[in-house]
Amino acid sequence: MKRLLQNLKLSPLLYVALICITTVFALPTAAQEPSSLRDRHFRDSGLHPPGQVGQGLLSRGGPIPGYFQPIEVRAPQGTQLAFVANGQFGPSLLAPTKAGMLIGAVYRMKITNIPGLEGVEVFPSIEVINRIYPPRGLEAKFAIPIQLSLREIKMAVQGFYVTRVIYLEDPTNPIPVDEPIGRQRTLDISYTEDPLHVADKLGRPVAILRIGSRYPQLNAQTRRFMFSSPPIQIIATPLLPAANTSASTTPAGFTTSASTNVAPITRAAARPISFPIPR
Repeated sequence: MKRLLQNLKLSPLLYVALICITTVFALPTAAQEPSSLRDRHFRDSGLHPPGQVGQGLLSRGGPIPGYFQPIEVRAPQGTQLAFVANGQFGPSLLAPTKAGMLIGAVYRMKITNIPGLEGVEVFPSIEVINRIYPPRGLEAKFAIPIQLSLREIKMAVQGFYVTRVIYLEDPTNPIPVDEPIGRQRTLDISYTEDPLHVADKLGRPVAILRIGSRYPQLNAQTRRFMFSSPPIQIIATPLLPAANTSASTTPAGFTTSASTNVAPITRAAARPISFPIPR
């Protein structure tokens, strides 16, 4: 895919990323909004402060407020993720992992054990700005995929600020290319373009990933950095083995029968579960 990025270190790196209906998510056409409305999904900018875009959608009503939209965070093999709950980062989880996130809220993550960047931590945020409509009971199976590539992580460490908008492809105007297995197709755009507006023309934006080199200060600003720690639901996910042992640990809220890298297929198995963290 042709690269349109102007390689300026102090400029943000902007992405639009695709959820391909045919390979990632078999979504009925009836669940889509009419193509004639696709340019009216969002009037905000993808460069607005985190939370502004999603809150604008909440003001429109509909089956949005209070819904936990499942997402799947993918990262280089061996990478560990930790979500914020109750004002602190929870136990580390092996990527890929799934979680249910409220639409309009912003969630901070901690990424560690990055291949080739041992000892480095980055703290991306995810803002879910719309929901998708899978078959009932299969919400977790058809989670929104959010790919954290090693390239993006390295650029964030180097001082870049990366913005990626994930959108649901318009079924009436798909991009005629194969979907790479285990990867998310992306289109780099110029720093002068708005990633949300570009994604809005190509389909229906559903999430925004932001990643930079900012490191949290554990003081009065911590709550702001963690976006006031909105509620989150962790979905059965691979567990991180305890150090120096082959046994698996089971943090509160997880089931020991979860299969690694196998998406749940029954309604009961697909239901998100709570992830309490002691205060």
